[in-house]
Amino acid sequence: MEFDPHIDGLLRGDREQSSRRLGDLMRAEARNSATPTALSEEALISEFGASRNAIRAALAALQKQGVVSRRRGIGTTISRHWDWSDLAELRGLNESASANGGRVTNRVLVADVVSSPLAISTALNLPARSPVLLIERVRILDNQPFSLDTSYLNVDLAAGLLDCVLESYDLVSLLEDKLGLPLGSADLVIEASTAGAALASQLQIAPGDPVLSVDRVLRLDEGSVLALEFLRLRGDRAAMTGHSDRGTRPRS
Repeated sequence: MEFDPHIDGLLRGDREQSSRRLGDLMRAEARNSATPTALSEEALISEFGASRNAIRAALAALQKQGVVSRRRGIGTTISRHWDWSDLAELRGLNESASANGGRVTNRVLVADVVSSPLAISTALNLPARSPVLLIERVRILDNQPFSLDTSYLNVDLAAGLLDCVLESYDLVSLLEDKLGLPLGSADLVIEASTAGAALASQLQIAPGDPVLSVDRVLRLDEGSVLALEFLRLRGDRAAMTGHSDRGTRPRS
């Protein structure tokens, strides 16, 4: 027998829980959409078997999250949502975006040699207060701020970045193509966070809006640490993808 959401209760439960599940489903559809897709309340009611109130509540929540936009005369559309990085690959934003027709520019806030705080010198395996190269940029994707990237690099290896066009290229591309430094891998720590006033100002969002925080350690192919980066991505524009295998280890 064919499943009927109106009868079988695909979104069973109270309005709040139904709206949450509906939001999950619509977010999944948005992720698979390469272009803005118009949404119809009637079509959503038919597809999900949800009440009009649940549909509207879900759309309102998704609008706050940046998953959908609602404009007078246009209606409700799914916003373009970027998969910033495949966790199995070490790629820059420009590499990822250009493969999907996006355009990236950078606004350079800092590009200078500074004395390293303890956390940075420890991460880079350098003596305390060693000079390091600090590069901080607002990454702009399709004319909207996407992330604020703060990178601390081993200055003995990466000082040549100061002579590069930082407004136009990913650091990973400059390190490899311009400086001849073969990158090998990256260690990532990914957390959900919210924007403080200073970060919100740079990303053109409201204080308290969601942010995807990525701390990234870049290593050369021989294993030594080249950089520690703090990447703060707008939560309404960025997602990360990955693939996991169960593996063949004995299971208890």
